[in-house]
Amino acid sequence: MRAEIAKLPAGIYRNRIAAEGIGCSLDLACTVEIGNGTALVDFAGTSPAILEGSTSRSVIRAPWRYAIKCMTTPTLPNNEGSVGPIRVVAPPGMRAGRALAVCNGRASIIGHFVVPLIFGALADAIPDRIQADSGMLNLMNFQGIHRDGRGISASSSLPAGLGRSPIATVRQPRPRRRT
Repeated sequence: MRAEIAKLPAGIYRNRIAAEGIGCSLDLACTVEIGNGTALVDFAGTSPAILEGSTSRSVIRAPWRYAIKCMTTPTLPNNEGSVGPIRVVAPPGMRAGRALAVCNGRASIIGHFVVPLIFGALADAIPDRIQADSGMLNLMNFQGIHRDGRGISASSSLPAGLGRSPIATVRQPRPRRRT
């Protein structure tokens, strides 16, 4: 892994994705620093967690490891050596402080944004290794009351296809804010 990361162009790469929150907009941001056989993924600039869809460090751990691994050593078995050269920094506000918040709103939904966020950051550095964005996903939530009076809730995520298309689709234009 270190040898493959060392082959990537050293530098600092950034990306930002805007996402819809409940009653607010959310910014998901990352900076990827490549150098000396290591990768540092920093999520500074990401909006603080919201109760309806916050996440935990474990939810984002798998996607950032997967993203770097896809671009460097996709056939290397997962083990400590395959992730040791990759570090992540997630600001405390990105994670909820209470266990309940981590479980609300299909919390792992944020994890689905991490891979295209990192791919977009590295698009200029290694465009030939970046898979086009999947178009994110659609999430359907179903809530109701069971015949016996208990509340019920279920969600289903429907990811889009993974076809190859121009790299420009990995990046999302920054929306203009109305004043």
